[in-house]
Amino acid sequence: MLSIAGFLAFGVILMLWARVFIGPIIGDYSFAHTPYKGFSRVVHADGGASPTAIVVDDRIVAGNLRIQFPDTPIILAGISPESQNRLPAGRILAVWSAESGRDGVPPRIAALLTPKQPRLAEIEPTIVAIPYNAGRPGDMYKFAYVRVDTH
Repeated sequence: MLSIAGFLAFGVILMLWARVFIGPIIGDYSFAHTPYKGFSRVVHADGGASPTAIVVDDRIVAGNLRIQFPDTPIILAGISPESQNRLPAGRILAVWSAESGRDGVPPRIAALLTPKQPRLAEIEPTIVAIPYNAGRPGDMYKFAYVRVDTH
């Protein structure tokens, strides 16, 4: 019984490990393949000033951007009503995944930023497509972002 359980445990661990390498071959990408480092390079090369804060609407995006922008506060929209009070004045970078046609500013981010920037609806988001980490040629992940000045 112990050998069967050990074999099954080893098999599950092996399948999870192999998925990271085999997934891209069949077009199945995991969180490990999302190109957050490439996105941070695009934002830095964009020429804009460093943001005073980054606003996101997803915990996974928040955690990964925390790694890429270690000195910038990351604010997760919609989690707490006090998040608007913690929003610093200056240049805010709002970021979200543009996969599945999410090209417009997500409602939780818009609800957080609109009181500080009433003209948010007029700002056109920038959509960038970045190749997946270890992905097939032509397979891209889309991010969307806007830079907003608050007072």
